[in-house]
Amino acid sequence: MNSLLQQPITNKTLAIRLAVTLAALFGVAGAIVYGFSASLIEQISHNERASLFTSIESGPLQLARLNSGDLANTYLSRLSTLANAQNASVVGTEIVSGPGGLDVYAKWNATATIAEKCLTKVDKSVVFPDGVNPFIIRLLIDHCATREPLNQVRRLCLIIGVLLVILTGVACALAALPVFSSLRSVSALLDTTDDAPP
Repeated sequence: MNSLLQQPITNKTLAIRLAVTLAALFGVAGAIVYGFSASLIEQISHNERASLFTSIESGPLQLARLNSGDLANTYLSRLSTLANAQNASVVGTEIVSGPGGLDVYAKWNATATIAEKCLTKVDKSVVFPDGVNPFIIRLLIDHCATREPLNQVRRLCLIIGVLLVILTGVACALAALPVFSSLRSVSALLDTTDDAPP
């Protein structure tokens, strides 16, 4: 242990330590940015879903109460298409009722084929004073599409971190070159002085 502490610290050692330290700092910063972006994107998605629920309640759901199935379906399809254009994670919407939620009043599904493992159902139950059974607004969410912006942020953080570490290493190497050159000159001068006759 003492022999390690007594070893001289060269510019190369300092450059390596600096690069490792900066790599660790960039890694921590990338993790923080990724975590923050994850919560931000999730909050945005939650707000968009809440807005869509509200829009369905004020339009298609009111028509569904009046048993206007065709109108409810047309209005729901229009809303859902717009929602899907703004956020690709919304791939299905539905208004159902009845004791087991089996009476479908309106339905819309995206034309794209979505993997079963990516689908998540988000339900909201709405009870009206004159309704015996509650209506259920159901959204079908493609959580793989929701995670794609996070993957982009993660890739961006990784690329920036690697580039910064590489640039730091190059900068340290370039800064060390003149120092090493000066040390070689001083060493050569000392060797010449030692070899000179008294």
